[in-house]
Amino acid sequence: MIPTAGLLIARALTQSAKRRVVAVTPHVVQGTTEQVQARLRATHGKAEAVINTASAERLNATFRASLAPLARRTRRGGGAVAGG
Repeated sequence: MIPTAGLLIARALTQSAKRRVVAVTPHVVQGTTEQVQARLRATHGKAEAVINTASAERLNATFRASLAPLARRTRRGGGAVAGG
């Protein structure tokens, strides 16, 4: 797979203990840390922006909300069969 020019990939690595997140370590996969920070500042409009999972979770929630009706229609039947 050839990455698109200008694509920046960063992830937040979490460390858990007893089912609680105890540390979050940002990790830049593609691009530089400076490029990622600049993009975050431009996107969030804040002087200090951090790599976290909130943006991805909001996007996932948007997808789930908008695609749920389609998923329900295709995975499930129409209910009880009439006249049976």
